[in-house]
Amino acid sequence: MKFKAIGRSGLIAAAVGVLFATAPGNLVNAAEWKPSGPITVLIGFSAGGGTDTQARLIAAELEKRKGWKIIPQNMPGKAGGIMARKLKNMPADGLSIGMAVTESFGYAMLASKKAGYTAKDMTYIATTTGSQMGIVAKTGKGWKTLKDVISEAKKGKVFKFAGMSPKHADINYLIEQKYGVKFNTVILRGGKKVMNAITAGDVDLGYGAGIQAKAV
Repeated sequence: MKFKAIGRSGLIAAAVGVLFATAPGNLVNAAEWKPSGPITVLIGFSAGGGTDTQARLIAAELEKRKGWKIIPQNMPGKAGGIMARKLKNMPADGLSIGMAVTESFGYAMLASKKAGYTAKDMTYIATTTGSQMGIVAKTGKGWKTLKDVISEAKKGKVFKFAGMSPKHADINYLIEQKYGVKFNTVILRGGKKVMNAITAGDVDLGYGAGIQAKAV
């Protein structure tokens, strides 16, 4: 199955960093620290997506190198916000680590009326990768730029448009207001579900991210 990225003239892009975070506490030299028990990695998105895949690969590699027991646990919702709220209230003993994206501690947090956490509630361990977010559709649909999408929408087509967070819904709202069009925006839990929905024809367009840069 092939996907078409909506061309440069119509690209909606945002930097997305996937990162590890933990409840605040005193950082110690990594060479000196050993976990007192299994480490739980709380993943802020559904199984099968980019964040989940990275978390599980990193967990497997750490188990191999260090001999630690690491348990990945998916906790999707609110663009990583549900995971962050849970992580905030867990002991700062190094046995609970979160895997999310920068948006979880930025736009999604600020857009929520009751996020239940702040950026200062976490200790940020590492950025694992960077990527760009864009609008994609199945190849063959005929929409190569955002201009093409707007043109069809002005003719009366109501595009089914999938996103993964409140930010995507807000971006669509701004596009609607600027061009006088209407989208049927749906928010799904994770990039995999967005891609699956596009593949199945359940939606016309969706936001998707691909790994574009090495770890910071």
